[in-house]
Amino acid sequence: MTGPLGFLTASTAPGALHTPERVPEDDQLIAHAIGDFVDREVLPRADALETGDLDILRLLFSLAADVGLTGIAIPERYGGVGASIRGTMLAAAELGRQESFAAAIGAHICIGSLPLVLFGSDELKERYLPDLASGHRIGAYALTEPDAGSDALAVRTRAVSVGEGGWRLTGEKQFITNAGIAGLYTVFARAEGDAFTAFVVPSEAPGVTPGRPESKMGLRGSLTAPLSLRDTPTPRGHLLGTLGKGHRVAFNALNLGRIKMGFGSLGASREALAQSACYAAERHQFGRPIGELQLVAAKLAGMASRVFLLEGVCHRVAGALDEALPDGLGDTPPERLHQVLRSHAVASAMLKLLGSELLSWVADEAVQLHGGYGFIEDYGVCRLYRDVRVNRLFEGTNEVNRLIVGGAVLGDTDRAALLDHGRGDAPGAAPGLDALCADLRWTLGRVVAAAHEQRAVGQANREHTDQLVLAGIADLTLELFALDTAAARVAGRVPTNTAHDEALLLVSTEDARARIVATLVPLMSRLAAPNLPELVTALTAGATDAVDARQHIARAALDSRGTLP
Repeated sequence: MTGPLGFLTASTAPGALHTPERVPEDDQLIAHAIGDFVDREVLPRADALETGDLDILRLLFSLAADVGLTGIAIPERYGGVGASIRGTMLAAAELGRQESFAAAIGAHICIGSLPLVLFGSDELKERYLPDLASGHRIGAYALTEPDAGSDALAVRTRAVSVGEGGWRLTGEKQFITNAGIAGLYTVFARAEGDAFTAFVVPSEAPGVTPGRPESKMGLRGSLTAPLSLRDTPTPRGHLLGTLGKGHRVAFNALNLGRIKMGFGSLGASREALAQSACYAAERHQFGRPIGELQLVAAKLAGMASRVFLLEGVCHRVAGALDEALPDGLGDTPPERLHQVLRSHAVASAMLKLLGSELLSWVADEAVQLHGGYGFIEDYGVCRLYRDVRVNRLFEGTNEVNRLIVGGAVLGDTDRAALLDHGRGDAPGAAPGLDALCADLRWTLGRVVAAAHEQRAVGQANREHTDQLVLAGIADLTLELFALDTAAARVAGRVPTNTAHDEALLLVSTEDARARIVATLVPLMSRLAAPNLPELVTALTAGATDAVDARQHIARAALDSRGTLP
């Protein structure tokens, strides 16, 4: 098995990955510049932004334009920065420290602008991209409808051809980020009967009407509203890509959006860890800082180790995509672009899953660590906890993304090597990361074989497909992806921080071991697969005491106030 799923059958070689230690200088400069912008302009206005003041939101967009953020992913010839994918995503990580503005501007720079960058005609790009790059127009992505959420292709919005006059669009869109302040919408509709197609629609077009802003659990500083189109005239040249190929526009944009979600989750997780470390160092109970208490230290260590895992996967995915697209998003021929983005769709789904699930857990631990103060709005973790809940819904629900990952593993045409790992007896009990990865590869081979034997295969919406099995396979795959990445990253790191790296790997291994066992138990029951009980025994017997490692990581977090090497 090769490509993005190659880790399923073989360990990734040290030096073969793009890692945080190998970030190009241009991308580092982008990250530092956007980090400074967030510190200087966004965070001081966070409280005012969270009141829903749209003037503050518009001001932040204007200030973002001054530092090139609004055009970060737009080619230079259209007035943008033309940053690499990793540079753009590192900016998303910095923005993740303030989730409301991150949601608003993230929608603009990714799914609100990239459909035009990727699929627009030269005329459309020349007309609208300079305005998107300068922030004179804010971008929005109008796909979701009241009856078309996870089943995105079920949209009812219609585009009726009126000959040379173009199209007239009619329909209702829902949960549209930036609706009401956007100047340009990417709208998906059924054209000429049932041809799923993407269009560019300026906000000033007749019949375009944003609805009342939603009152949300979190992200209260961003604007989310329905969008109505009533016989909206749309020139024939405003079609994106090809008639009937709107799924290419939709899903390629969403794949990039999922990578952005992973990096945004990384930034928010770092913020939660930093706030928790500061609080644990300063809050005293029982005559000492609470960070010195064993259970609190264990929380800090768990948070730090999972941030470490996510960081590695973020750079692995974005770096690989940059490598596959040396000419960048704006200059790669559309067909080649589609092939590359499609081949990385599973990796994008894995990153979105890992990031959003990890962030939810980290945010919950941060509130718990703060005790009663974590439930008070004056403390940042309270807002963060509310804000990040939506990440498991954005860019395709995590249930849908699990079906994508599980279906890819089950349906990969090159399964022979994976199935070979599942033949024979279960691996013996052994400690350490390498042994756990070997156990996981064996397990996935057994589970995939058992799933095929029971015909629990097929597309996610087919009646004979067992979605619970697909989800279990996805969870095991995610664990292996993260652990394989961490092992290769540390083995190839120069210079090394041996004691800290060993502690991170040990804690990561033992925490993952517990999650893997929890996933396997229901899978064993569902598949009745031979030898899986033996593996659970082996996994348990191979566990290692990580108390000292947790104390080491917690001390490092406290000393650095969450800024870990």
